[in-house]
Amino acid sequence: DLKRMQLSVIPDAEEKSIAAIELGGTDGFSLRCDLENCTDEAGIIAAFDRAVKEYDPDVIEGFNICRIALPLLEKRAKKYKYAFSCGRNDTGFVSRKSRFSVAEKQISFNRYSLYGRHLIDLSHLLLFYDAVHRDFESFEFPYIRDYFNIAPENSAVEAIQSICSLLLPAYFYKCGTLPLSLQDAVLRGSGAALDSLFIAEYQRAGHSVPYPESSRNFTGALTRAG
Repeated sequence: DLKRMQLSVIPDAEEKSIAAIELGGTDGFSLRCDLENCTDEAGIIAAFDRAVKEYDPDVIEGFNICRIALPLLEKRAKKYKYAFSCGRNDTGFVSRKSRFSVAEKQISFNRYSLYGRHLIDLSHLLLFYDAVHRDFESFEFPYIRDYFNIAPENSAVEAIQSICSLLLPAYFYKCGTLPLSLQDAVLRGSGAALDSLFIAEYQRAGHSVPYPESSRNFTGALTRAG
């Protein structure tokens, strides 16, 4: 019953403003907001905001949305003094600096939240996929489309929907075992996942959660590999 929306923000030639926003949905929903059906860039942003509220998705998926799409949306909305209200409590996007681990890599990114909805960046799913398979020659979207055999006539939002349909279910079912949101299930490592499991069990049993111990010095050992 998960209601998923796909997002593609198309910048202008100089990548300084928004030329169009394409939206899709797993039930066949499709919408393009551009200068042909909106008066100006501010109208494109407002049309996107209304569409999210009306479609009311549980999940919004996109490629590089944390690095490109959402920062551009946020920047251009600020220029027009437009306040997003597409969260389920009529609030907008909230961002903060964050990072996560993928194999030997530490990935820094802008983490976005939208009340009542999960924001899934396909580029993050691809990093975890490649950490296991080690197949990718590139993380550019045209290469990713070819890798997953997405037909050339399919739009960007259709490609995002198809690839997320392959990669997202593992994290969705993970939420049935661990007390994590879908967005957190993608980004949290195994240590944080185990912590959440133990904390949930403490709460279920009616016990308080102990404070972490203060750091202290202790006698250790020295090893040498010859």
